[in-house]
Amino acid sequence: MNVEMIFAMIFTLVIMGIMIVFVFEQILAILGISSQAQLQSILDKLDKDVQMIYNQAEGSGIPEELNLPAETKICFVNISDSPHFYTDPKKTWNPDPVYLNIIKENSYNVWYEYNGKRNGHKIDNMAVRKSFCVTGSSKIYMENNGVSVGITWA
Repeated sequence: MNVEMIFAMIFTLVIMGIMIVFVFEQILAILGISSQAQLQSILDKLDKDVQMIYNQAEGSGIPEELNLPAETKICFVNISDSPHFYTDPKKTWNPDPVYLNIIKENSYNVWYEYNGKRNGHKIDNMAVRKSFCVTGSSKIYMENNGVSVGITWA
């Protein structure tokens, strides 16, 4: 083998390595968009289900199973409620004071975290008696309590 062939092989390996790094980053970006879309779909379904139960008779309710993407946490928030520490720390709602101010200013009753990002969402006619969080595959129960739809951890 001559020297030119060795440099050509090294150059080819370097180019392939660079391409693999960029392709890997793009695949991760696509997966991030996918989990964000799945999360938005779950929030839209929650919103529709709460409005449906709100328009039904008092005492009407349904259980709901949430299948959240990996690294995703949804918290149902009652701002006037102090943090509750559950035996499972993933279910505990204990926000950073900076985020708590954002939640209060925007009247969010849902706070979610995914892929290191945090954001809030307001679902009309929904009331949370005791703040809690869910991750992975979790069950909640929604019930019309006359003035709003209550969300509890099932």
